[in-house]
Amino acid sequence: MLVEAIANATSINPTAVRNELTKFENFDTVLGKFAFGADGDAVYSPTALIVRNGQLEAFG
Repeated sequence: MLVEAIANATSINPTAVRNELTKFENFDTVLGKFAFGADGDAVYSPTALIVRNGQLEAFG
């Protein structure tokens, strides 16, 4: 996510990178969809995962 934001910003300027990060919506990660809200807070459904037989599974 950070690498993509830096690439989109074409800079490592913190403000430019932050602005790019705020544009992500439903970014696919190993733990599910991820985004940043208007207030800069992370927006996601936290999930605990375990590895069982070489595969990620929901814990619980």
